[in-house]
Amino acid sequence: MTYHVNQFGRVVRTNENATLPIEWNNGPVYLDPDSDDVRAFSDWFRAGNVPTPYAPTKDEHNAPILRELEANDKKAIRALLEGDSVRVSDWKAKQAALRARLV
Repeated sequence: MTYHVNQFGRVVRTNENATLPIEWNNGPVYLDPDSDDVRAFSDWFRAGNVPTPYAPTKDEHNAPILRELEANDKKAIRALLEGDSVRVSDWKAKQAALRARLV
């Protein structure tokens, strides 16, 4: 039996993609301690196993960065229109740092 954590912090039995009544917060939080699924997971966990952590997809990782890049572009346009070269330079540096975080 294998388990993983989904994007909502819930434990999922991988082979059936079944979400269990368990939240993962650096360890299990059992939402229904009497559940057979919880008992099975608890035994598995006490045997030294841990679920595979959630790994965001490329799109999930990049989405907030892209939103910030777009918002910064609008601010940079305003600085350009106002002829504020200092603010334009600052925004260029911020944009470069954000682009470096994209995967």
